[in-house]
Amino acid sequence: MTLKGKELKRLLPSSTRESYLSALRDFTKMTIDNPSFFEKSSEEQREIAMATIQEHKVRGKQAKEE
Repeated sequence: MTLKGKELKRLLPSSTRESYLSALRDFTKMTIDNPSFFEKSSEEQREIAMATIQEHKVRGKQAKEE
């Protein structure tokens, strides 16, 4: 199943939407810049993706606090 941008935005919780979208942009850029990502195991790929999302969640919380 492929989601379009508007569908994806609708499914994301509003409180974390910008963090997820920002992480998705960074993740997409990372995979384009470093195609060796796809040579990693699915577990390693998942860990990298979750770390990217977590980093953006923290940034989003910090931005809201400022």
